[in-house]
Amino acid sequence: MEANKRLSIKSLPAPVLASLRRPGRPDLPGGNNAWTYMVAHPGGEFGRFVGHIEEEGQSFPFEVWANGTDWPRGLGAVAKTLSMDMRANDRAWLNLKLDILSKTPGDKSFELRFPRHGEVKIVPSVVAGMAQLVRWRCKTLGALY
Repeated sequence: MEANKRLSIKSLPAPVLASLRRPGRPDLPGGNNAWTYMVAHPGGEFGRFVGHIEEEGQSFPFEVWANGTDWPRGLGAVAKTLSMDMRANDRAWLNLKLDILSKTPGDKSFELRFPRHGEVKIVPSVVAGMAQLVRWRCKTLGALY
């Protein structure tokens, strides 16, 4: 089959990654600070991590990830996109994304213990719980309004 020659691209737009404050993971030879929170989900237990860096006296979250033997499928992809959103340094976009994700319905709601004092909240899904935990951490770092 021959390629469609009716379509041609004269110039390529600048990559979206060029607009990011940190297009990739920062090079941190000494490691980075990360907040870890264990999640007991009906489908299994896993750790939720939010990494941050210190620059000019401020803390900036730059990545989110999950780890464990039983973390729900697809959660890693959501964490990866949130990491890219954090690196863009667009607080309004990150805030909007976390708002939307924190209301995401799922198969089952479940009880999730929240940081500081272990307050238990019912969240509509594991994605919603993750977003609410990430929001809490971003607020404590001063990264959200």
